[in-house]
Amino acid sequence: MGTLSMPLEFTNLSGHTCTLRGLPRVSAIGKNGSPLGSPAAPDRAGREQTVRLAPGQTGYSVLGYSDVMTGNCPPTGRATAFELRVFPPGGRRADHALWDFGTCSAWGSSVFMRVSAIAPGTDD
Repeated sequence: MGTLSMPLEFTNLSGHTCTLRGLPRVSAIGKNGSPLGSPAAPDRAGREQTVRLAPGQTGYSVLGYSDVMTGNCPPTGRATAFELRVFPPGGRRADHALWDFGTCSAWGSSVFMRVSAIAPGTDD
């Protein structure tokens, strides 16, 4: 039990340099396509920076997931998510990743994910 840290990588697939700044938006999604509980909270441990990505370059953020359900998640709110919905910082189109971890579906009752600001490179 504790916190798992997973990198979220953002690769520039366009033919032009792009910039990202801030935090991605991350939500757990149920099999019916609806969000489960609150989205990932910001992890303000690192400073925000503008990351320039040339074509093919990658930036990353770290998603922290707590596998300990806090006491303020009612038993009826416990659910298993089907996927993560991830929007890059400032992005309007989400990407999806399979995700079969426990969540708290009660909005605002339990923060079980935190996400850090985008950084250059990969989390090696």
